[in-house]
Parts: sequence; structure tokens; C-alpha cells
Amino acid sequence: SDPVNYQFELSEPDTAATLKKSLMEMSFPRGCRKSRLLAFLATRSDNREVIGLVYLTLEPDHLRATLGVKIHHPWQGMGFGGEAVGAVSDFAFRTLRVHRLAAACDARNTACVRLFESLGFRREGELKDCVYHRERGWVDCLMFAKLAGE
Repeated sequence: SDPVNYQFELSEPDTAATLKKSLMEMSFPRGCRKSRLLAFLATRSDNREVIGLVYLTLEPDHLRATLGVKIHHPWQGMGFGGEAVGAVSDFAFRTLRVHRLAAACDARNTACVRLFESLGFRREGELKDCVYHRERGWVDCLMFAKLAGE
């Protein structure tokens, strides 16, 4: 649990054990309506090293999903986040046929803001004190969304 990875996280750092447990709980469902949570590992194409995670929380009754992303700090700023979020966004729109894809990030995380905006997500608002973090106190969040066909 590298502290740099969690500089802008809205939750506490995972230990190896809790991360493994979380991934097991998020295993791919037979039907998305049952699980409502899909996790995708971001890997390097040359050696399959895991460099991050992109997840979708589905609301199938409303044809929408929320996207989250974590790219480990050695790989940040190299385009991997954009590639991973872009691929999962395409999957959400084309395969799952969601109409609305939302995302949120720490308002201070300028790299994440640039990532979402570069992929066509529009900033929809700011939530003051939306999450309490044990070490940083109250954290403001920026909300983004993209509609199918945009």
C-alpha cells in the first residue's frame, strides 16, 4: 500500500489481503443485473503487469453506470489511465448499452480531471465535503458524466 497511490483516493488504502478479497467479491457475474459491479484490471500489453483497476457500478434499471479508476503512481501520466478508462467506457456503452456513464474524483486531482475531460466527460458539478477521509478530513468531489453517442 504505497501512500503515493492513495494521495487522492476517497477511501483508505487496501492491504494485499483486502484487495484480494475485494477482487474476489467483484468477480464477473453471469448476469450484470445480479452483481451490479464489474472490475477490470489495467495491464501492460508487453508483460501483463497489473498497473491499475477500472470498475463499473451498474444501475441496469436506469441504463446507467458509475466508473472509477485507480492507476498505480509509477504508471500515471503515461496515457494508461486514458486508454483503460476509454476501453471500459466503450464496453459500457457498446456492450452493456448504458445510456449514462458517471464518474467522480477528488477535486484536487487535476490529472484525473484532465483525464475525464479528455475522454469527453463533462463536468456536472462539485460536491463540498462529500467524503470523509481519516487523514485528510472532508474531501470535495467533482462529478462528471457522458451520455451514449457523445
